[in-house]
Amino acid sequence: MGLTYSIHDVEDAILSSNQQRLQEILQSSWSHFSCTTLLLWACENSREQHVEVNCRIFQTLIDNGADINTVDKDGKTALTYALQKNTTDFLKILIDNGADLNMTKYGNKTALMYALERNRSDFAKMLIDNGVDINAAIDRDGKTPLMFAIGIKTIDFVKMLIDNGADINAANKYGETALMHALKRNRSDSVKMLINNGADLNMADEDGATALMYAIGINTTDFVRMLVDNGANVNAADHDWKTVLMFALERNAENLAILTLIENGADVNATNKDGKTALMYGGKRSIHGMQLLIDNGADVNITNNDDMTALMFAIGYDTAKLLIDNGADVNAADKHGMTALMFELWKNSQGMQLLIDKGADIDAINKHGRTALTLVVEVDAKGTDIDETYADVDVTHTDVTQTDVDVTHAEMNITGNVKHWSKFGPLMPGDKAKYLEILIDNRADISALNKDSIYPYISNKTIQFCMDVTFGAEHINQEEFTAICEDHHINDRSKFELVDLIQSRKTSLKHQARMYILKTKGMDCNAYVDLINCLINEGHLAVGLKHFMMFKSEVQDMMSLFKD
Repeated sequence: MGLTYSIHDVEDAILSSNQQRLQEILQSSWSHFSCTTLLLWACENSREQHVEVNCRIFQTLIDNGADINTVDKDGKTALTYALQKNTTDFLKILIDNGADLNMTKYGNKTALMYALERNRSDFAKMLIDNGVDINAAIDRDGKTPLMFAIGIKTIDFVKMLIDNGADINAANKYGETALMHALKRNRSDSVKMLINNGADLNMADEDGATALMYAIGINTTDFVRMLVDNGANVNAADHDWKTVLMFALERNAENLAILTLIENGADVNATNKDGKTALMYGGKRSIHGMQLLIDNGADVNITNNDDMTALMFAIGYDTAKLLIDNGADVNAADKHGMTALMFELWKNSQGMQLLIDKGADIDAINKHGRTALTLVVEVDAKGTDIDETYADVDVTHTDVTQTDVDVTHAEMNITGNVKHWSKFGPLMPGDKAKYLEILIDNRADISALNKDSIYPYISNKTIQFCMDVTFGAEHINQEEFTAICEDHHINDRSKFELVDLIQSRKTSLKHQARMYILKTKGMDCNAYVDLINCLINEGHLAVGLKHFMMFKSEVQDMMSLFKD
């Protein structure tokens, strides 16, 4: 009867590199061990300093039927362990015995990917020489070994793969090529090598973006020049017809990059699906790029599909000024009758004043009967979260005193279809007062306000009161002041604030003096009149009125007005 061997006997033979003992155990009639299991165990536990002996052990297990492509509980194969052990001898044994070089079990990594990760050119060369698929995707996104090599900054591997037939135009699941990967990662050496080896410069990803657009994305003029010099299409457009030049303006590309595109034939007036031109993509950071477009023939008054001009898209004072100085029509209106001045409500007060100074019609009316002034009041009170269900409802005659539900609908639609301008978002805190002041100071027509429908939404009654004072009753007396406060439901606490605001406006010194007295004596008519008498008849002057001493005649006029 033969001897019975335990698993410990086998493992001891493997660890001690005793090939003879291992062979004896495996050939015993009482052997019940799986050579495949033993091979994986040996691979995991072998000692790297005993390479030659280990290789004989591995070969013995293979000769006795071990399946070299079996995967263990961790998803590893013998090939995986060989790559981790950094021994070409073991790798050669597995290759010579038919190991599958393209398996992707452990971590979804191929053998070639392991070699690249570990910076082992000898492993990579051995795998390539023995038929590994150098174009096989190495992850679920379809990344190729070439893309991976570019990502780990190993130009030698990039060259090795290209020299051995790697498809330089292969794309991942998103349509991105190795060239696009190199551009995204700013790998200039890889970009040059790919171009020199025939990479297609005009291939597009799943969104239609080309390599030139990727170059614009990382704002590198050298890449733009390199691609253009080698035949990249400067008028390429993505699936939304967005051109390279539009990308350049949107991403605030370097001036030299924009100039390179223009000098090589980029169409400065090309439009995307929405009719937008490159000029419309320009922002306050790309003013120099916009100047280049204009200098090279960009039409500042061309309109998009909604009849919007570049001036309506302009962000920032300098951007608007550039367009206006180059002939932009300050009174052009889009298909909803919205002018640049109206759009400026969502931008900045400097731009609004600039437009007015350059001749913008402050009282222009859009197709829903709104002026810039009414838009400030309405939109700030209601916000711009307009329900598209009611976007086209005409509520010119809507009775906002109906039920709560009806009022809600009226609120949502009071400015009509505003989808194209609501994208600017609600007015920022404090903007309403700022814009009202500009519009009023520039003599906007306050009669455009439909007070019966506007008042329910006024949140800042002080500002509305100032509008009345400035345009309706500049020379108010005590009784008029009280009446207006009551009409607007202004409490005593707000009266000091509104007097401050009235005083800050461009009113006469006489009016400012009157407001100071109102603020000082409040609603006490007797004290109010006593102060006037004291000022006029006794020569005593309140501290706050010292700077009105030289205007005694005006103060006397005030007295006569109050008596009236």
